[in-house]
Amino acid sequence: MSDQRNAVFIEHDPVTGEIVYCGSVPPDVIDGYPPLFPHLTFRWVGHGMDVPDPAEVYFDLDADRVVLRPQLAVTASKTTIAADGVDEAVITGIPAGITFAIDGVPSTADGAPIQLRATMPATYRLAINHFPYLPIEMEIVAQ
Repeated sequence: MSDQRNAVFIEHDPVTGEIVYCGSVPPDVIDGYPPLFPHLTFRWVGHGMDVPDPAEVYFDLDADRVVLRPQLAVTASKTTIAADGVDEAVITGIPAGITFAIDGVPSTADGAPIQLRATMPATYRLAINHFPYLPIEMEIVAQ
């Protein structure tokens, strides 16, 4: 066996670059490994490095390399509002075309701020899971 450090590989979605599997193997088996995955997009991404965490990175098809997943700059003006139908939390930073959900109900952002008001006490959950962006979850409490 070679004394070189392991070779790191990824399998990714050929359209989005989302990494579906990654790992490392000893350099001695590099030539025999890709044929084990003929139906996937197999790439060697380096030697002697840590195996990437697919939750934090993706394969940028244009740059032809593994890059960090971007973070949306989504903010809420406040996380607690009065349940009076008047007080509101204003959520900004969701670009047009991005799918999000409030309490599991999906919507598509138009780029405008979202104004959240409530007449009943409850906790409202905003979730954004739009690849390649990192997932975001936040809560607005109406009391």
